[in-house]
Amino acid sequence: MSFVEYLLGRGKCADRNQFPEPDLLLLDLKMPGMTGFEILAWLKTRPVERRLPVVVLSSSGLEVDVKRASSLGAADYRRKVCGLQETAQMLIGVWERWLRWPEASAEGRELVAAMQDV
Repeated sequence: MSFVEYLLGRGKCADRNQFPEPDLLLLDLKMPGMTGFEILAWLKTRPVERRLPVVVLSSSGLEVDVKRASSLGAADYRRKVCGLQETAQMLIGVWERWLRWPEASAEGRELVAAMQDV
């Protein structure tokens, strides 16, 4: 299964009950296969997928990377942090900004509550 198959609901991912459409994409810039920049460029060409908020999580704090990600449609850019507490706080921040709405899943609320206890 590939990212593209999942996002488009094709192949093994056609069953949206088993493979629901994502509400948010967390994206690393340095990945095997397609880079995060390549995925952002691909998403930008897709009218439906372009509405999917993309949060880049990267170890790079270079302004050129932040600007490039933003120009390709990233909604947010977060620098990866070290340590469990710092990571939990960063993910809570992402959740609060991008996924906190009344329809958010019970699993998501439980996960955030558990991370706050870290």
